[in-house]
Amino acid sequence: MKKKGLCIVMVIGLFLGLSMGLTACGRNNLVGTWEFEEQNERMEFFSDGTMIFHFFSRGEWRVDGSGTWSSDGNRLTIRESWDTTVFTFSISGNTLTLTHDRWPDEPETLIRIR
Repeated sequence: MKKKGLCIVMVIGLFLGLSMGLTACGRNNLVGTWEFEEQNERMEFFSDGTMIFHFFSRGEWRVDGSGTWSSDGNRLTIRESWDTTVFTFSISGNTLTLTHDRWPDEPETLIRIR
């Protein structure tokens, strides 16, 4: 009977561990470079929680700013030295949709390029 109870506890622990791992993987889905669909701008998210903004000008990508990012569920917080912005986000394949809390009817679409 003790072995059966131990096996059940181990199976529950395995499922909980997998569940937590999948949640962490979901957060890591943001890591990479995303390009705005209708603008010459990019956002690059790094696994250490930092990010860089880029814009395309005169034939090349240039750094436009930097900050930090964090996510909790489907909420993305971007912190720059002068502002903090919170979005609701979703990822479907290589498409990232950001919805700003202030303009919920105007979502931005970004495409993963790396």
